[in-house]
Amino acid sequence: MTDRITHERFTLERRYDATPAQIFAAWKDVEGRTQWQKPADHLHLVYDADDFRVGGCDISRCWADGDANAYEAVVVYQDIVPDRRIIMSETVSLAGRNLSSALATVEIDPDGAGARMRLTLQIAAETGSDIFAGYREGWGALLENLVSHLTRETIP
Repeated sequence: MTDRITHERFTLERRYDATPAQIFAAWKDVEGRTQWQKPADHLHLVYDADDFRVGGCDISRCWADGDANAYEAVVVYQDIVPDRRIIMSETVSLAGRNLSSALATVEIDPDGAGARMRLTLQIAAETGSDIFAGYREGWGALLENLVSHLTRETIP
C-alpha cells in the first residue's frame, strides 16, 4: 500500500524596510541564503549546487547537530522576474525518501519606502499532513530571518 498524498496551500506575507531590489538580491545571493534560510540557529544549511536562473537547480542539505541524516531540498526555478517575483518547485527528501513536493511563489511589491513580500506555498506531502506544520514554522522563521539579514546588508 502506498502513502496517501495530502495537500495544503498557504500564504505568508511580510513588510520589509528594504527596496524590492534588496529583497531580490537576498534571494539571489547563495552565501547570504545559507544564513537567513536556516529556520533555527542550531541547524546547518549547505548548498551543494546553486544555479539561480530560470531552469536552474539548487540542491541544499539541512540538519541539526547530532542528526545522522540531512534533509535534502532540490529546487528548480520556473520563473524569475528581477525585483518582482520568483517561482520555484521544491522536492524535500530525507534518507532517500521523498517527503514532499511544493510550488513556491515569491512576490515582491513596493510599499512606501520599503517593500512587501508574499510567499505562497502549494504543498503535496507524501508522508502525511504532519509536515505542513514544519513548512509553516520553517518558512515563517525564514521571513523573519530575512529582516536581520537585510538590516546587516544595508548598514554601511
